[in-house]
Amino acid sequence: MTSLATSCQSTKNSDAVGLRNANRAVLTGRSVSAKRSLKKASPSLFAARRSARALTTKAGVFTSRSRICCTFGRTRSCGARPPEVTTDAVAEALRVGYRHVDTAAAYLNEREVGEGIRRASIARDQVFIETKIWISDYGSDATLHAFDKSANKLGVDQLDLLLLLHQPLASRFDLTLDAYLALEQLRADGKVRAIGVSNFMPEHLDRLLAETSVVPAVNQLEVHPYFQQTDLQRVHSEHSIVTQAWSPIGGSPPTAASTRPPTTTRRCSRSHASTAGPPRR
Repeated sequence: MTSLATSCQSTKNSDAVGLRNANRAVLTGRSVSAKRSLKKASPSLFAARRSARALTTKAGVFTSRSRICCTFGRTRSCGARPPEVTTDAVAEALRVGYRHVDTAAAYLNEREVGEGIRRASIARDQVFIETKIWISDYGSDATLHAFDKSANKLGVDQLDLLLLLHQPLASRFDLTLDAYLALEQLRADGKVRAIGVSNFMPEHLDRLLAETSVVPAVNQLEVHPYFQQTDLQRVHSEHSIVTQAWSPIGGSPPTAASTRPPTTTRRCSRSHASTAGPPRR
C-alpha cells in the first residue's frame, strides 16, 4: 500500500533519524529504566518528551515517488491542556527528527504550533508546514481571508501545503469550488507551494477536476490496514494525486476487532518504533 509507511525516515536530515532512534526507548515507553533515568536527570526534557508522545495523535504518512515520511499531526487542542503543552510537544517532535507538521484552523492550535516551530530553531526550508481550511470559510473571499489568519497564527509568509478540510461541502459544492479556486490563486501568487483536498471521494474529485485547472497534490483521508480505500487510491494514481493518511495505523475510536493489530502493523511497529500515540482524528 503506497499510503502506509514501510519505513520511517527524515527526508532532509539523516542525523535526525539517528537522534530519534536514540530517544526511542523514552518516546515509545518501552524502557522503564530509561524513562526514570531521564526524568531524574532532566525533568523538563522528560515532560516535553511525554507531551510529544501523548499529543502525536495523528501520525499521518505523506508519500510521493521519492519519499515516505512520518508527519507530526496535531489534532484539536483540549481546553484542559495549557497552550505550552502543544508548543513544547511540537518543538520536541522537531528536535527528535520530525520535519512535516500537520495542523488545521479547526484544531484551534495554529498559534501554539507556530510557536513550537520557532522554538525548535530549525531552518524554515527544513520544515514542511501543512494546515487546512474549515468548511465555514469556503468561498473565494472567505478562503483568502482564512489563509491570512492561518499564516499569521503560524508566523509564516508561505505555507508548504494548504488543504480543504474537513470534507467537500456537498450541499453547496459551488462554495467548495470557489474555495479551491482561491487556493489556486494563492498558489499562483506564491503564498502556498502546493494545494490539495481532504476526504474527497471519486465523485467529488471528478467534479473538481472538471471545473478547476490545478490537480490537487494531495487528498488526505482515512487509510489504514482496516480501511484501505483501494478504489479511491486507484483514482489518485490515475491523476498523480498523493494519498495522505490520517489515522494510518488504525481508525478511531478503536473497536473490539482492532484491539489487536494485524501482523503487518505489529511488524512495522517493532521495526520502526512508531512514536504515535493512540490514533484519533
